[in-house]
Amino acid sequence: AVSVATARWIECEDEKVLQKFRDKAYDNLAIDQAGELVYIAPTRVNLELALERYPDVCFLATREI
Repeated sequence: AVSVATARWIECEDEKVLQKFRDKAYDNLAIDQAGELVYIAPTRVNLELALERYPDVCFLATREI
């Protein structure tokens, strides 16, 4: 079973920052059916910590199609 509080689509223009985020958050990442990177936050606290630790990463609640 997977615990999910919320999900956020990820955008980041800096490839090095994105790779660091991907390396650290590997267990909480997925690819949606459109091929976009999604952060799966098991708790609201996890999301808040990710937002603080990675200010150059955009965590989007919605994604334009």
